Formats: sequence, structure tokens, C-alpha cells
Amino acid sequence: MVALFLIMKAGFSIAQEEHEQAWEQAAASGEAGASLDWDPPGQQRFNVNTITEDQLTSLQLLHPIQVKNFLAYRKKYGDFISLMELQAIPSWDIPIIHQLLPYLKLHTTLPLAPELQQRFKEGAHRLLYRTAGKWETDSSRYIETSQLLNHRFQFRDLLQWGFTLEKDAGERKTPDHVSFYASIGNKGIIKKIVLGDFTVNMGQGLIHWQGYALGQSNNLVTGYRQGTLFRPHTGTDENRFHRGLAISLQKKNWEFSGFISSQKIDARLTEDSLAKILWASTIQTSGLHRTASELAGRKSLRWQSLGGRIRYLHQQHTSTLNFIYHAFGNPLLKEPTPYNLYAMRGRSFPLLSFDHSFFSKWGFFFAETAVKPMEAIAFMGGWMKSLDAKFDLSLSGRMIAKNFAAFQSNSLTTSGESKDEKGFFVNFNFHPHPQHQLDGYLDRFQKIALGYGNDGIQYGKRLSLQYKWVPQKKLEFYVRWTHGMKNQNDRNAASKSNLLPFATTDQWRSHFSCKPNMVWMIRIRNEWTRLLIPSKPAETGYLHYAEIIYAPPLKKISLSLRASSFETGGYATRIYAYERDLLGYFSVPAHDGKGSRYYALIQYKWRKGHTVAGKIIFDQRKGEAQTNWRLQWIWEP
Repeated sequence: MVALFLIMKAGFSIAQEEHEQAWEQAAASGEAGASLDWDPPGQQRFNVNTITEDQLTSLQLLHPIQVKNFLAYRKKYGDFISLMELQAIPSWDIPIIHQLLPYLKLHTTLPLAPELQQRFKEGAHRLLYRTAGKWETDSSRYIETSQLLNHRFQFRDLLQWGFTLEKDAGERKTPDHVSFYASIGNKGIIKKIVLGDFTVNMGQGLIHWQGYALGQSNNLVTGYRQGTLFRPHTGTDENRFHRGLAISLQKKNWEFSGFISSQKIDARLTEDSLAKILWASTIQTSGLHRTASELAGRKSLRWQSLGGRIRYLHQQHTSTLNFIYHAFGNPLLKEPTPYNLYAMRGRSFPLLSFDHSFFSKWGFFFAETAVKPMEAIAFMGGWMKSLDAKFDLSLSGRMIAKNFAAFQSNSLTTSGESKDEKGFFVNFNFHPHPQHQLDGYLDRFQKIALGYGNDGIQYGKRLSLQYKWVPQKKLEFYVRWTHGMKNQNDRNAASKSNLLPFATTDQWRSHFSCKPNMVWMIRIRNEWTRLLIPSKPAETGYLHYAEIIYAPPLKKISLSLRASSFETGGYATRIYAYERDLLGYFSVPAHDGKGSRYYALIQYKWRKGHTVAGKIIFDQRKGEAQTNWRLQWIWEP
């Protein structure tokens, strides 16, 4: 048992590194934040004999071919009798298994559909309290603290309920945000019912996607959106979720799902003096209510939605019809600027999409076609195949009309939004030897409509290559080069040529990590970046950090220490780096200007079921210094 725990601890570090890199790349695209929606590895473990397709894909570590091979193996050979059997699944290699071990467990006697009484009795409670604050050293000014109280009850994915009470720093109302949910699943034809707050993910994200999704990265999984249709909203985002009722019913190969939602979200309302009406010019997503303008926009816009899907499931293919309808209490109307010409406007927004995927001997194919009735169309599709036991390849393309718009979408585009873009994305993973792995991707894109940063057609590309060397289990080293190119907004240059000048960005990273024993881990990173814009001096930057992690197995205490130094020419050459943090919280701060950043994170299990943790951060840059701190207490009876 102890040996299995040690293997899981090793797998935890590998799996965590995979998600850290994904979060860093998402932050660089403006998609990252801090949320309770993502459970850290090891917090929820699934039985390999009962884990579902939705649960496997929600881990964001497996591509569809690997998921299909797992389910086919279990169906053919029956229940697993040992986790060692995972090595026999086609396309599952040792690195993949190590990443998944923290999420998996083995039980052979649990019933598939326990009675409701058993779900209440055997479920797990978790109560979390967090407080945080900031101290500006130079001015000796103390900033008001934030508060968070979160409770969750969970019995697998069959019964869940919980609530969140939150107040951000500087807000007067306590609590400023209240969220709640209750969910039941796998009860007869009922696949899932969620009452209260929940997120909705559809297709490839063209018409709606509220949950966590990987952006463009070296990981092959990023080429295909995977997620659960309805999921309880456990995070702290105050605007990106639905409030109402969601239900999924499944009978043999057919699934019928629907939801209805009504709530108020933050927005900036402007009065039309002639028509005597209020219209929403901006949807505010920060969730902060500190200043007079932020308070004026708090919960000022009524948002109602209904939607769902009809899905036919087959062993080799899946066909889905998705639909969603949004209605707002006040019409949406952006400021009359050229780059808002194709922005969403009006009170109601219906969207439809057809999503289809199928397996064949030629690989895995997928596509989604979305329609904004009588106005615009969007398409995204691709192909994925393991060409060899050591080489995986993914290709995808997208064509989104300039007048297509979807509220709270998240598709595989350069911005994450489904609007005005044509592009082609290719991704590969090559692992010729357990000690060597080469990953990479290439994305080419083009935008037609005027945008905030361009006065004409914008096009560009992004290329990334990463080589990883693992000479032994306790030692890992990787290097990555990323090259980006896109034309810039330069009216003077555009007047002399039909082509706008290109800006190029290059980033180089070297990352080293080792575990000299089962207690210590050491990480060292060096990263450089350079931005070249024609007729302007080159802008460069660097980031160096060293980190020590003390996490002895079966002990009560763990500790992380990091020291960073950085210098960049400005915000355009900022560098993101993931930081270890409190449970249920992740942070990917931007490093720009010149300065240093230090943090210490400590966790202590002082009594059975009780865990306390704290983090202190000292950040000094641009002649200013501040100290941030966070404290957290978790009770798991």
C-alpha cells in the first residue's frame, strides 16, 4: 500500500507539471484566473471499474483515442483486478499512466448504482475557509482582506451539493457573492440533475463553453474540446455560470438534455437620451464591487437562458444537436467604433450547432458546425490519429464568419472566443524512447474584420517545439522554443504598402526538475523573450527562478520556497510562471518591468481531518514593494 502511495506521489508531480504548463499558456492568451472549479490531482479519485467516459475526458489528460481504447479494453476483458493492467491498454504508455495514477483507484465490490441512503452515508464533506490580504511596504498601507467560505459534499459524481460565500478585498457587503448547487446522477434514466448554479459546455465551444478548457499548447489533448455538459459550479467566478435547473436523461443510445436559467450579471448600463431606454455597453467579468462605478454595475443586467442537446451514442460515432437561447433585460449595444461593427447587439440570441465525431481505421474525426440563424455560420473540425505507438498527430481547422458571435464561448482560436477567424492548427507528440519526447504545434490564423489592435486584415502564425529528456524517474529536463508572428497596427506603414508590418516574438525556456529522494524536489527555470517590431528597438526580457519543495510522504507538513528575478522591456514582453498555491486555487502571475518575487507556501495537517495552509508573497518591482498573504483551513471529517 505504501509502495502504491509513493508511485502516486511521483505521478502527481508529473500530472501537475502538465497542468501547470497548460495554465501558463492559457494565461498568456488572457484565459487564466483563480478558481475552485479545478480540483487538484489526488483530491478526487475514480474507480477504474466504474469510471465513465465523461469522467475520463474531464481529467484533460487523455485524447479521444486513448479514452476509447480504455473503455473497449474494459468491455472486452471485464473489471480490472490490478492497476498494473493499465499497461496493456493500446496507446497507454508509462508516462500517461503515471499522470493518471493520482486520479485512479481500484475497487471490485462497489455497486454501480448505490441507493440514495448509501450516497448520503458514504459521501465526503469538505469545509474550506480562506482569507487573504495585502501590505504595501513603502506606504505602510494595509488593504482590506478577502474572505471565502466553501462547503462541498460529494459521493463520486452520483450525489453532490455545496455552497460558496465570498467577499473580495475592498468590497463592503459580506458576503458579496453567494453560490449554491445540488446534483444527483445515475438514477434510472436520469443521467444527471443539477439544481442551483452550474456550468454548461457544448460541442467544441463554438456556441457555449463555461468550464475549464486547455488553450493551444504542445499537449495533443488541446486539439479537441472535452468536458461534461452540466457540472455544478463550485468556483468563485460571479458571472460565468447559469442559475436554474439542468437535467440529462439517457435511454439506451439516446440522450436528451436541457436547462433553464435566470440571473443577474454585472454590466455597464448607458441611457439613450432620445429613446429613453437603457442599454448594456459592457459586460463586466471581474466580479469586483469596490468603487462607485463597479457598484453601479453590480447585478444590473437580467440574463435568461435555455438550451440543451439531443445526442445519439454509438460505439463508433456520436451525433449531437446543440441549441441555446439567450435573452437580456436590456439590449446589448457596444460603443459605435469600427472594431465593434460585428459585436453582439440586441436582446435575444439563438444559436444552433451540429456536433459529430466518429472512429475508423483512419483515425478519430470530429466536427462542429454552428449557425446564428439568418446571419452567420461557424465551422471547426479535425482529425486525430496514433500513426505509430510512438507518434500521435492532430490536425484541425476553423472558419468563423466575421458576423458570427456567441456569448461565453471558448473555442480553439487565438483569443478563445468564437468570432471572425480562419485558421489551421497542427499538433504532434513523438516519444521514440521513454527517456526522450518531442512535442510541438503550429497555428496559422487570419482575421478579416477590423479589431482593437488592427486596422485591416490581420494574419499570423505561432510555432512551438519542446524537447523533454527524462534520464531517470527522478530527473527531468525540457527546453521549449516558441515563435509568434503577426502584422501590427501601424497606419503610417500601411499607407506606404498593402501589407502591415509584422511583429515577431520569440521565447526560449529551459526547465530542470529533480527529486533526489522522496522528500525533496528542486526546480530551476530560465526563460527569455524578445519582441521585434519594425522601425522600433527590440524589446527583451528574462525570468529566472529556483524552487525547493519539501513534501515527505505520510508526514503532516509540506513546504515550498521560490525565489524569482525578472526584467522585461515592458508589459508586451511579460512572462507568466505558474505558482504552487493553496488547495483549490491556482495563480499564474505576470512578471514585467524589473524586480524580484519570493514566496513561501506551507501546509500542516495538525489534527485528523484538519489541514491548515498559508502562503506569503513578497513582490518588489518598479521601485515599489508589497507583501501578499493567504491563509486557509480545511476540515474533512
